[in-house]
Amino acid sequence: MDDMTKTRRTRGSGALGDITATKQAVMEMQRRQDEARRQKTERLRAQRLGVADIERFDADGS
Repeated sequence: MDDMTKTRRTRGSGALGDITATKQAVMEMQRRQDEARRQKTERLRAQRLGVADIERFDADGS
């Protein structure tokens, strides 16, 4: 029982720490998702530009 009382937090003290940790975790997850979305957009844009260049060469007969 002594171990349990030592690890228990008071009602308000742990809540703020938990909220802060959760908020930081969510912000980090959103940052990673934004970065992944940006990379995907850049990759798709590069593919489209590459296809456009190939189509232009085909139209020129080069």
